[in-house]
Amino acid sequence: MIPELIKILDLKGALVSIDAMGCKKSIAKSIIEQKADYVLAVKGNQGSLHEAIKSSFSKCRQSVSKNLLLNKQHGRLEARSYHVLNAKEIAADPPEWPKLKTLGMAMSYWQVKGKEPILEYRYYIISVKLDEESFGEAVRSHWAVENNLHWVLDTSLKEDNCQIYKDNNAQIGPYLGKYH
Repeated sequence: MIPELIKILDLKGALVSIDAMGCKKSIAKSIIEQKADYVLAVKGNQGSLHEAIKSSFSKCRQSVSKNLLLNKQHGRLEARSYHVLNAKEIAADPPEWPKLKTLGMAMSYWQVKGKEPILEYRYYIISVKLDEESFGEAVRSHWAVENNLHWVLDTSLKEDNCQIYKDNNAQIGPYLGKYH
C-alpha cells in the first residue's frame, strides 16, 4: 500500500517519515524518484542495519545531550534528545540506500509517578543532511500526525470497537469505514 500511495501523492520537496514497516529500499527509492526525501525508522527487522546504526551511536548514548528537552506535567517526567551522524560514520560497511546522508537516534525517557522509568532509543536513516534540531522536529511531527490520526480513527470512527476477525477482514475493515 505504501508504494501505491507514494506514486499518487505529490511529494516533491517533502520530507516523508515512515515507521519501521516502511523501511525498505524500494520505498526509499520511490520517495527519491518523487523528488522528496525520507526519514525511515529502523528496527530489528532490518537486522544488520539496525545493529550497525546502534553501534554507531554508542558514544552518544553514554553522554548527556546539549539539546535535552524536558517536560514535567501531571506526575509524568519526560526527557527527549536527538542525535545525528553523517551516514559515512556508520560502524559497518555503508548500506546501499538511495541517497542516504544521515543517521538519526532519538532518545526518550519517561517516568510516571510510582512506576519504573522507561528509556528508549529509536534509530533512523535519512536521505538529507539534517541537524539535531531539524531531525527532532521531523520525529516529533511524525508522532504528532500519528497520534492525532489514531485519535480521530479511534474516537470518531470507533476503530477500536471493530469486532472483525475472519480472514483478512480485520485489515480491510478500517479502510471501508473511512470511505462509507
